[in-house]
Amino acid sequence: MRALAIAVTILTIAPAADVSADEAAPVRLVLVGSEPVGVRVAVGVTIPCDSSANEPLYRGTLKPGTTELASSAVCVCTQQTYAPFVTTGWSPGTITCRPAKRRRVADLSKPIVVELTSREP
Repeated sequence: MRALAIAVTILTIAPAADVSADEAAPVRLVLVGSEPVGVRVAVGVTIPCDSSANEPLYRGTLKPGTTELASSAVCVCTQQTYAPFVTTGWSPGTITCRPAKRRRVADLSKPIVVELTSREP
């Protein structure tokens, strides 16, 4: 029930897209630390990220540094593991949306930036 309330809240405040659905823009994953982690990224606003209400965008091991994915998504759901584990101990989901440029319209020229850490904070 809590996930539904969060999704409804995000849907009411998430900015609308200002481009066609076929245009792809960056989703930037920035992993700080020295060890790889497991990552799930899905297009959508439902937690957990592997919910059938979301569309999977990426699932795998992420190495330290920056990785860019292309998507026309306005918001993504992200979950991660923490070193030394890459397949177990998933974090709660986090919803990250593109910045808005005007009148709450998502600016698809701006990336969605998701910052992750190798070690649990």
